[in-house]
Amino acid sequence: MPWQDRLLIQEVEKHRPFTAARGDATRDAWAALAVELLKDSAINGTAVDRTGPACLARFQKLLKAHNTKSLQKTGTDEEVNQHIELMTQVAELFDAQKFARHERSAAAQKKADVETMAALQLRDGAMRGLVRRENLTDFALLDGASVREKQGQRKRRRAADTSDFEKENDDSGAARPKRRRNQLTEIVKGRNAADTKRLEQARKRDEERHTETLALQECSLQLQQDMAAGIGQLSQGLAALATAQVKFTEFEFKRSEAEDRRRYDDAERRRADAEHRAIEAERHAGLLNAISHMNQA
Repeated sequence: MPWQDRLLIQEVEKHRPFTAARGDATRDAWAALAVELLKDSAINGTAVDRTGPACLARFQKLLKAHNTKSLQKTGTDEEVNQHIELMTQVAELFDAQKFARHERSAAAQKKADVETMAALQLRDGAMRGLVRRENLTDFALLDGASVREKQGQRKRRRAADTSDFEKENDDSGAARPKRRRNQLTEIVKGRNAADTKRLEQARKRDEERHTETLALQECSLQLQQDMAAGIGQLSQGLAALATAQVKFTEFEFKRSEAEDRRRYDDAERRRADAEHRAIEAERHAGLLNAISHMNQA
């Protein structure tokens, strides 16, 4: 193993960055170790310039193979033995820190679960009214409970019972049950009034929602009717367009037929004229021949 790795393990044992909290604290601890590694290696003559993540990755690799001597490439047997002993101590510290962190995490999770259960019980008790104290979860029994939490869960001492003489001479004793009944009556009335108010508000909200729903339905129906009317008009327009196309096709066919007939008639007339001119030419030639023979005779 190179001397740089042995120096890295020495720095890890000295500063113990794995004991820092998770997140930014861990990154800062390994970054500080990289700075110290650079300083101490520069004193020995050759500076080892590594980043914090690089030191962490190399330490994890060495931690997996710390119990073998086969990785040792340089150094005397004494140096190798010292390094293995130091590596064993660092591995034990690392495992102990990992186990302690796991235990703290489990205890914190247990406390959070108990506090959540207690909060749900208090919420349920507040919704239903009175709840017996013995049925609530006492999270002051947890190991990590604070002094304030323990004081909050401590049972209050009941006041000492009054003597018979005080009971006989206490004029407010007879009026106290009546006052308590009046207080309970006021509480019940207040709750009934609050419930009535909430019911009235809920009824108004339902009526508003119903009105909005009816308005939306009417709007949707009107849109559907408008769409149906538009589709009907579009269908009528398409039908009219098809009829116009049929009429235009018939008109074009008739016009083409009339044009063909006119061209045929013109051709026949020109042919008849040509035949007539040919006959006249032959007749004229015959007259000329006859006149010529008569002159010769």
